[in-house]
Amino acid sequence: MPKNPRCLLLLALLPLAAVAGVYGAGRATTVEGVSDCPLVIRFDGHEYGSAPPGIAFALAERLGPAVQPPCGGPAESEEVPHTAYRVRGLDPGVALAVRPEGDGAAYLVAARRADGKLPAEVERLARTPSGASAPPSPAPTTTG
Repeated sequence: MPKNPRCLLLLALLPLAAVAGVYGAGRATTVEGVSDCPLVIRFDGHEYGSAPPGIAFALAERLGPAVQPPCGGPAESEEVPHTAYRVRGLDPGVALAVRPEGDGAAYLVAARRADGKLPAEVERLARTPSGASAPPSPAPTTTG
């Protein structure tokens, strides 16, 4: 364990900085770091973006196919298919849970607003203590 107080402080703040950077910049986390493009999911004529990771939610019924459009780089030239699910207690126009095809982890996405803020219903859900019936949402990922 490092004995230098600056090193300890840096180690303690590193996870907070990573989460703040991902949420504050509206970018999606990847295995390699942060994508240059914000996460966008399209479903039923609407666009959804990243919700803060760690919000507890419960999946309801399957709604149908959704897509993540390409970011624009050569490695991301195709849409990524997802399946959209209703989130218990939320209107699909406010937020969805989506799961990339072939991946077991579903994550929460919120309707995109012109002012960049989260819908009030999603903010309330973020403030609600986690319950046993709702697993926490993982951080979204992008391909590439």
